[in-house]
Amino acid sequence: MNLKILRCLALVLSAIFCGCASANRPKDKTAAYATVTNAINREDWKFLRRLTGEGMTGNHYIENWEKNPVRVGKLMQVENDYNFKGKPCTMYSFALSFRDGRPHPHWLQIIVGPEGGQSAIMDFWEFGW
Repeated sequence: MNLKILRCLALVLSAIFCGCASANRPKDKTAAYATVTNAINREDWKFLRRLTGEGMTGNHYIENWEKNPVRVGKLMQVENDYNFKGKPCTMYSFALSFRDGRPHPHWLQIIVGPEGGQSAIMDFWEFGW
């Protein structure tokens, strides 16, 4: 009897953990980039770090934004045929401003690509000239 309860508990926990992992994975490209833009605008650095992996450029920019927070503004450009590390991706470019409303000289660029049959954040950074 106890073995059945343990098996049930294991199945429930497995379902919960699998559900949580897929909940952090947006189903479409718009939802994928919105997770980044919303986190930046909320200054939710902890959540934003969970979206990044080792070696992602975004890690460096999170540190910068913690010190000098920015706001993500208007979508400026979409490149649907962007190739990122050999994968076909879409690059979204957004206007930025500083928290106090001054215009920022750079754009936020977010790369969204396929991963596990869903859209995923591949990386993000500031682009400026």
